[in-house]
Amino acid sequence: MDLNITDLSASRREPKDVLDWFVELSEKGLLWHLDDDPRDCLSLHNLPEEQMRTIISNQSLVFAISEEQHFCPFAMLVDVSNSDNHGKELKIDSYLPSKSTS
Repeated sequence: MDLNITDLSASRREPKDVLDWFVELSEKGLLWHLDDDPRDCLSLHNLPEEQMRTIISNQSLVFAISEEQHFCPFAMLVDVSNSDNHGKELKIDSYLPSKSTS
């Protein structure tokens, strides 16, 4: 099963990149809980090793990007998984801290 998984290491490392990746995974039926090892996920078992490595690398990058940009990837992933439209309607601003105007 070759699904051409996006490699986040080639991204701008922005929260929108994470949301777009979650939407992509949802469309391909590959969502899993980020706290779990993707290799243990039944929906990911048939992926070629190269794509599995990309997913594992992306998983680490999601946590790094979320820490750098101060957002919760879990909330984002839950909303994508609960969406009837794979999260395409979600707006990135709702996951980002509000800008203080002091």
